[in-house]
Amino acid sequence: MKKILFALLALASLVVLVFPVFSSCPYDVNDDGTIDMRDVGIVGQAFGSYPGHSRWNPLADIDNSTKVDMVDVGTVARHFGETC
Repeated sequence: MKKILFALLALASLVVLVFPVFSSCPYDVNDDGTIDMRDVGIVGQAFGSYPGHSRWNPLADIDNSTKVDMVDVGTVARHFGETC
C-alpha cells in the first residue's frame, strides 16, 4: 500500500511539473483581480527584457515569446479595466 501511495505522489508531482497551472486571468499580471495600471506598469518595467536580463519578469511575457515587447504591453492594455 505504501508503494502505491508513493507512486501516486510521485506521479502527481510529475504532472504538476509537466502541466503548469494557468491563471484564469492571464492579463492580470499581479493577480489582484483587476487589469489596471499596476499590471501595465509591471509589463512596462520589464519591457525589452529576456531571460537572463536584469529586468526579466516571466509574468510580464504574456505571449511566452521569451521577450517582453509591445505585443505584451498592448495585450495587457487591450484588457485594461477588466476584472477576473
